[in-house]
Amino acid sequence: MLQAIAPETTAINQTGDAQRRQQVASGTARGGGVAGANQTADTDRMTQINTALFGVHPAAAKEQADIGGKQLAEGLGFAGVGGTATANAGNIATSARSQHGSEVQQTIKDIFGWG
Repeated sequence: MLQAIAPETTAINQTGDAQRRQQVASGTARGGGVAGANQTADTDRMTQINTALFGVHPAAAKEQADIGGKQLAEGLGFAGVGGTATANAGNIATSARSQHGSEVQQTIKDIFGWG
């Protein structure tokens, strides 16, 4: 999710960096009562990032649900293929047994003349 909001996070952080550079340039970075303002600015920056994160939560949840649904459908498709293959193998085995039975009966008839 952080990748989804990377542009917004970058812009928020760049704004904060610019404000801190301005304090350094004006000489008020270490004193002059800016500690409270700096803390408020950091809190505001984190609030903006959290707001962006919470904004992408619903879309991320929907995307995960869509992926899960696609995986489920794919798995069910594979199960259907497996079921079909199993049914075909059973049909082949039944046919082979029937053919073998017919061949045995014919062999008995050929050898003994009855059956």
